Amino acid sequence: VPTTPAVPAPSRSADGTSPPSPHRATTLIAYVFDSPVPYRTALAWQHALVAATLLARGDPSSSSASPAAAPRASNAAAAAAAALLVLEHPAVYTLGTGASLAHLRFDPASEPGLDLVRADRGGEVTYHGPGQLVAYPVVDLEAIGMRDLHGYVRALEEAVIRTVAHFAGDGGVAGGGR
Repeated sequence: VPTTPAVPAPSRSADGTSPPSPHRATTLIAYVFDSPVPYRTALAWQHALVAATLLARGDPSSSSASPAAAPRASNAAAAAAAALLVLEHPAVYTLGTGASLAHLRFDPASEPGLDLVRADRGGEVTYHGPGQLVAYPVVDLEAIGMRDLHGYVRALEEAVIRTVAHFAGDGGVAGGGR
């Protein structure tokens, strides 16, 4: 069962300083699931949240997903907010647009019960499975005044690294990589 607290983004950080960028505050609706969610279900929810956002922006033709399929928030709330899905998946390999079955390096038929999904994202192959926490942000970057997708990805990456470092207490990510 997801939780859907609507929490306004702070205008100041915990230490009282201004946030690092001039982007407007928005509402974040977090959906946190305590049992595994199939990848295809989570992907459908992401598409529905994007559709709701585009519809609120007045652009209903940009997505074929139904906003009604979004997980347990009113469509108006979903459209007016950034959403974060936090969950884990049953074992699944996803193949991005740059992947072929040859990238798997094993025969999928030899792994009964393993889901294999073609995903509408870049890259090659990604494994998700039980015990691996995944966070899917759905954010209208234009609405928060951010037009640089790569800058957003770097900022998101840095936030995750800092969060892991804070809770791990060892100062970073294993291997020093991103």
